[in-house]
Amino acid sequence: MYGVPLILAAEFEGTVVGDFPLTINVPEYRQGEVGFSFHQGYTGRGLASRTLAIVLGFGFIQLGLHRITAATFADNERAWRLMERVGMRREAHLIHDGFVRGRWMDVFGYGMLADEWQARHPGLVAVVSP
Repeated sequence: MYGVPLILAAEFEGTVVGDFPLTINVPEYRQGEVGFSFHQGYTGRGLASRTLAIVLGFGFIQLGLHRITAATFADNERAWRLMERVGMRREAHLIHDGFVRGRWMDVFGYGMLADEWQARHPGLVAVVSP
């Protein structure tokens, strides 16, 4: 990620259970990137899905972003399924794009546009302009 991330936290019953950095990496084109890390002890409750959807909404509504991307290692099924649950679309499969613990890893790239987020959340108003 390039730029300065806003670190948004997920809290459950007074405990921080995850962080979601949101970075505006191309301000003039309203492009952003989101990441996430979630405590495994709090999975399976829909918290990560709800939080990621909220973070995307914050990026589109409050920050006026046009497009938000994310990436994960291909073998991190929980992460890419989370992105797909909130409506992000897989846009790339990068072969041997990361080198971790002595081995090459494939990376999946995901993206979502403001109007795609808006279609999933019709009661909220996102900034959708050229």
